[in-house]
Amino acid sequence: MELVPAHEQIIFDYVTAAELEVAIKHEHIAFPPDEADSPEQFRYRFKHARHLFLGAFTVSAQTKGRKLIGHVCGTQSPVTYYTKESMSVHVPSSPSICVHSVVLLESYQKKGIGLQMMREYLLRIQRQNSTLEAENRQGKPERVLLVTHDDVRPFYEKAGFICKGKSDVVLGAGMWYEMSYPLKPSGSNPSK
Repeated sequence: MELVPAHEQIIFDYVTAAELEVAIKHEHIAFPPDEADSPEQFRYRFKHARHLFLGAFTVSAQTKGRKLIGHVCGTQSPVTYYTKESMSVHVPSSPSICVHSVVLLESYQKKGIGLQMMREYLLRIQRQNSTLEAENRQGKPERVLLVTHDDVRPFYEKAGFICKGKSDVVLGAGMWYEMSYPLKPSGSNPSK
């Protein structure tokens, strides 16, 4: 596993409006045209569920600010399994978070950053759940869902996802598999 250059530090934070167009560009680099989300879908998700739009960034003494190198984005849905329709709308206070995009620039892959990003995403969802519970509010998500190709399943399994089998979702040419991550009760550590 090749390391990140010593002058760069990796941080995780929510994507800002100023960084959204960069995330859209990364989406179209990472996915084939028939699998990439449209810019309109991205903007909708950001507008309605920005608390589910986490970025991975590099920061260094040599550059000012931060540079977006990856992201995870999702929306909430009332479904208990991933559907094509769940990709189109955000329904706040729903029991499922549907992850629609996990992207990391190729030059940062195979360094453990993607797994760190996914675990940070799950940890932040768990913390949001704890806040809702402390405030005695309804609408805590119970699970995180996503679909992936077979060759990427081991990555998500390392993050704690369970394969539920082949998905009914048709997107592009390949076969998709449904993955589910059950959110743990408050006080539990969401990552291994």
